[in-house]
Amino acid sequence: MISIKGSKILVKMLKVYGVEFIFGVPGDTGTALYEALFDEKESIKHVLARQERSAGFMADVYARLTGKTGICEAPSGGGATYILPAVAEANDSSIPLIAITTDVAENEKNKNTITDLDQYSIFKPITKWNTVISSANGIPAVIRKAFRLANSGRPGAINLSIPKNVLEEEVKEEEIASEIYREKTPDEKLKFENEIKEFIHLIKNAEFPVIVAGGGVLISGAENELLEFIEYSGIPVATTITGKGSVSEIHPLSLGVIGGNGGRDYANEIVKNSDLVIFIGCKTGSVATLNWSLVSKNARVIQIDIDPNVIGKNYKNTLGITTNAKSFLRELTVFYRNNFRKKEWINDPITKRILEYREQWLTSFDRKFRKKIHPFQIIKEMQKLLPDDSIIIVDPGTATPYIAGCYIQKKPGRKIIFPRAHGGLGYALPSAIAAKLAFPDLPVFSLIGDGSIGFCLGELETALRLNAPAVFIVFNNGCFSWIKTLQFLYHNEKYFSVDFHPLDYSKIASAFGIKSMKIKQPSEIETALIQVVNTNNPFLLDFTIDELPFDIPPVHFWKEINKMKNSE
Repeated sequence: MISIKGSKILVKMLKVYGVEFIFGVPGDTGTALYEALFDEKESIKHVLARQERSAGFMADVYARLTGKTGICEAPSGGGATYILPAVAEANDSSIPLIAITTDVAENEKNKNTITDLDQYSIFKPITKWNTVISSANGIPAVIRKAFRLANSGRPGAINLSIPKNVLEEEVKEEEIASEIYREKTPDEKLKFENEIKEFIHLIKNAEFPVIVAGGGVLISGAENELLEFIEYSGIPVATTITGKGSVSEIHPLSLGVIGGNGGRDYANEIVKNSDLVIFIGCKTGSVATLNWSLVSKNARVIQIDIDPNVIGKNYKNTLGITTNAKSFLRELTVFYRNNFRKKEWINDPITKRILEYREQWLTSFDRKFRKKIHPFQIIKEMQKLLPDDSIIIVDPGTATPYIAGCYIQKKPGRKIIFPRAHGGLGYALPSAIAAKLAFPDLPVFSLIGDGSIGFCLGELETALRLNAPAVFIVFNNGCFSWIKTLQFLYHNEKYFSVDFHPLDYSKIASAFGIKSMKIKQPSEIETALIQVVNTNNPFLLDFTIDELPFDIPPVHFWKEINKMKNSE
């Protein structure tokens, strides 16, 4: 009878589920796993990151872009703690991710063994489900459950802690062979006849309804269904920052991004003046709703979300429907088509006003700038030069409000990614590498501040080693400018522990073997971007930009405070 190690069972199960990439960092407790991955290297590619958090971010963005489950792994102790930020980001962003953390052997627990810690407890608050696998025979059932839970209902992150002895345990292959298969669930068939009738009743009795599309629209792949519904009903649609891409932003009914970070002023006002706000796949969090001030007290609210815990959490709902966006919109549109005439909205006054507001908003940024490069000038040139199918990954900080509010996403879909659950720095650089692995033929751009790049510089070596030809755009203003702006606006310009020693990241990139360029003048932006748009190698552009306090970005409450300061 042939025996098989637990590590090989694990890798066989991942292979059965169609896993193509595993992102991770090696450690003492994971060597058996690496041996098993070596034997399956033609089927599953292990992507070596230089830090566990980066590996987790790579798995996160891979899942966001492909719709598959992201897989990452880390060793015990420090490795498990380093991967925590990425797991938390994925879980609270509703991204299907499985983090495998190997652990010390069970007979070494609670003996002051190096790297021993309670992995189950530290992952519990930041995962949808986590467990410790205590036997090799139990691996197949746990893997099936992990994939099922990561992707069902509201997607989320799973942690599987596997002790070293379980990976090395040998069991009879016949004992687990019948369990090595992939579960398939039937397509969801839902009916919402009563809810749809109430939904339409509320729309009929509203003077000016508005849709707010959140990240749930993209997660469920409901872009086409949303487009069909708004074109049939004529209802304008705004998006949250994570919902950007739910509809083309050049569509006449698109209001663009709302909220506090990159939200367009006119879009916020339109939602505020609406008497019926329809949230679809939106958690109604603080940023999207201007700290819950975006909806009028007299407005009625419809909320559609896959998570029942979200329904009515922050706004009293007139109608709440627990389902995914795609299922509901598909049936809603069929009902509309069968019972109503299509609304003529092309020449509607509100449609014309939206187009005017959009043009005024964008031209408001196009003005005389200081001598240093302004972030908007980079975004404007990107808009002119980047192909419409480009993938843009944006780190928290300087670039976020400008990309959210000023970069027009012409094609719907998940093209622009923001880590908005917890805003961990160092996300965009490693994530761009994973994006390039997922879609090698698409242009990929990573927008990252000089504060953020300090968290992940080592991944430049990863980009070079894998020859992942992403473009890394560094917004270099010599400080943690987001925090410095807060000190400028709220703390009497008492700048404390936010400034860096000047660094030339183009030279640092060159030391890694990465092609690079230093850009100091606005006149150099276009030439630099033209050079990298179709690059076949990793490339870093280091832009010397103005510090944020000298020109407040489109962050709602900052602009309000700045107006007050200037009027004093």
